[in-house]
Amino acid sequence: MQYRGFASLHSRVLLAQQYDIERLERELDKVDSRDAETPETATRLMCKRRDDLWTGDPGSEAQTPFLRTRKEILGDLKQQLTEYGKDIETATP
Repeated sequence: MQYRGFASLHSRVLLAQQYDIERLERELDKVDSRDAETPETATRLMCKRRDDLWTGDPGSEAQTPFLRTRKEILGDLKQQLTEYGKDIETATP
């Protein structure tokens, strides 16, 4: 018996996942760029512990609050990249 592989549908799903991953990458880049602007916030780029302690609240050390922290974005990226990796293995003949 022959079964359809749905190659074009796999491609569309992978392209949608790539877009979502790129969106998260841009969001992370914005947070990194913002933190690189001053010596006080640049330490968050060099120290994961300090970055994890930063909450992103307006009352914290940040001048411009972001809706999400680097830790939250990285968590979403990990989930998306893991799913993408599994899906690309499935789609590859």
